[in-house]
Parts: sequence; structure tokens; C-alpha cells
Amino acid sequence: MSFNYEHSIQQGNYETALKEIFFSIEKDPDNPVHYINGGTVLYNVGKLEEANNFLLKAIELDKDNAVAYYTLGNMYFNEGKYKDARTLLLSVYDKMSDDKDINYLLAMTHVHEGDLSLSVPFFEEMYRVGKEDYELVFQYALTLCQLGLLDQGELLLTEITSEHAHADSEYNLGLIQWTKYDDKESAKTHFQNAIKIKPDHILAHNGIKNLEEE
Repeated sequence: MSFNYEHSIQQGNYETALKEIFFSIEKDPDNPVHYINGGTVLYNVGKLEEANNFLLKAIELDKDNAVAYYTLGNMYFNEGKYKDARTLLLSVYDKMSDDKDINYLLAMTHVHEGDLSLSVPFFEEMYRVGKEDYELVFQYALTLCQLGLLDQGELLLTEITSEHAHADSEYNLGLIQWTKYDDKESAKTHFQNAIKIKPDHILAHNGIKNLEEE
């Protein structure tokens, strides 16, 4: 179901969108979607407390609404409140453990706090239910590589590049070829692939430069 204010949100006309959302709430005060959208708009215009209250209202109206929890958790995450985001999402995890976005956000709270190993179970569940979202899978692969689990990271990166033109995956495959196998030619090929996809990929350019200087 679509609402009149969605066009205003898409156009970035938040003032008009808020007026239309308030009008929609007056007509349909028990619909959590209005509060979720209102919270998102309020956050975008810097009204954090009001956004928080709107999203809490959405949760009050529908305690099983994964979008409401994710939106509020993502707001906390963006504000650097990783523990608050994690506490909120874990409070409903038993009911929403198969939600791709909630698993990803939980994983990233641990990544941003430097507890990479604690992120892996959530990344695994995210991958199980949403492996088609290759940008999220890339973060999983990157975390595995940072943990020294290069074999697993390489498998995921190869899976991404076999289906998508993804510069950062190509670059990291190049690093793996260089550091794990000492295969400089393969590393250079991956760096070149990254540059073909993204000509201003600075790390890939530096990688080729460093290879040529060895």
C-alpha cells in the first residue's frame, strides 16, 4: 500500500512530507507505517528525539514489526550508539532471527566496536537468508579476511565477482592472491579489474604501483 507522502519523501521534500504524514496519522492513528516513515523523515531533518519517539510509537502499535525495530536500531547505529542498537535488536531477535537486515546490523555493531569474531554468527545467519545482497556479503567477506580466515573470505569474494562487477571485491581478491599465494600476476589482474570497474580506485592503483616496485 502506498501513501501520498511517499512521493514527497522520494523528492527530499521533507517539510511537505511531514505535513502529509501528520495528516495521515490523524486519519489513521493506529497504522505503524506512518510512524516509521515519520521517524525516518524526522531523523533526516535532524530531529533525533522526535524521530526516536515516532519509532517507539510504531513499535508500541506493532511489536512484531521488523521494519520499525530495524529503523530505530539503524538510527542508533548511525549515531554511534552501537550497544543501544544491539540491545534493541537482541530484545526481539528470537522472533526475527531470520531477518537479513537485522542480522547485518547486529554484526556491524560488533565490527564497529572491534569485536570481529562476535559478528560472525550474525553474518552467517544474514548470508543464509540473504546471500543475494552482495554488498552485505562483501562486508562479511571483508570481516573474515580481517580475522585471518582468508579461505572463507576468498570464497565469498569470488562468489560476488562471478556475478557482479564489484571493484572492492576485486581489489581484496588481489590482496589475497598477493599475500596468501604470492601470485603477483593474479594479484595485478584483480587490481586491474577493480580499476576497470572503478577507474579512480586509489587502493588498486597503489597495489599495482607497489607490485611493480618489488
